[in-house]
Amino acid sequence: MPKRKHNGDNSLKPETQTENPAKRQEHNDTVDEARILEAAETQLYQSQIKLQQQRTLEASRQMLYGVYGNLVAILEEYEARTHNGTPLPRSNITLPDQSTKSLEDVESIVQGQLLAFQMQSKACHPDVRNEVNKDLRKKTLIWAAVREEKTLEMQTTDTFICQLYKILAKGKTRHEILENRRQSDSIKTIKDTLPHIMQGKHDAATLDESFKKDPGKKASSPQTRLAYADNSFKLGASRMKRKMPDFSHDLDTDVEHFLLDEPDSYR
Repeated sequence: MPKRKHNGDNSLKPETQTENPAKRQEHNDTVDEARILEAAETQLYQSQIKLQQQRTLEASRQMLYGVYGNLVAILEEYEARTHNGTPLPRSNITLPDQSTKSLEDVESIVQGQLLAFQMQSKACHPDVRNEVNKDLRKKTLIWAAVREEKTLEMQTTDTFICQLYKILAKGKTRHEILENRRQSDSIKTIKDTLPHIMQGKHDAATLDESFKKDPGKKASSPQTRLAYADNSFKLGASRMKRKMPDFSHDLDTDVEHFLLDEPDSYR
């Protein structure tokens, strides 16, 4: 049987499809829209994360302010009980009634709050700690200046305020309750401190939630007492240097920087 000639018949070859320009453009437009949408969603997500981080930082800032305020308030209670003479001014910080507590109880609470503040400061976000730290060092110097302008004799209150300043400046201080932890009073103090620390964790969670619900909410610095003198930073530093002479250089450096920063602050 003779073979059939195809005579150039290409019916068996695959057809070459001609691409439709309109469809190609439609496909490109779809891809571009997807990319734009994806980029917009990514940007929105990043913005939300940044906003959430900002709210968390504000809550962290408020937590550190709050623990500092609690410490100053109870220290003023101790100061009032150990000071003979005209009552000293107090900060505008709410303090629960302490009338049922003895002087020893109040002193133990001060020691516990110093430890709690050191722990809270260490746990605080570094950016927040660095920012808040300067503000609180200024407030602490001026708080001490009130005692200096009243020409009060050196007392345990001065020891406590110097310990607070060391925590702010160096991140830690010597805690008698830890060094003498075998003594029954020290053990009691540590036990009394734990509720403050646990309460602090609860407060931190509550604050974080409240700041998330209110994007415009800002942390507020405690309204600590003010000195009348114009050279409050120098007065406070001068008093502290007599209590801790080994810290004189650090205090002088701080005062120099604070006066350059805001010469009229806290006046």
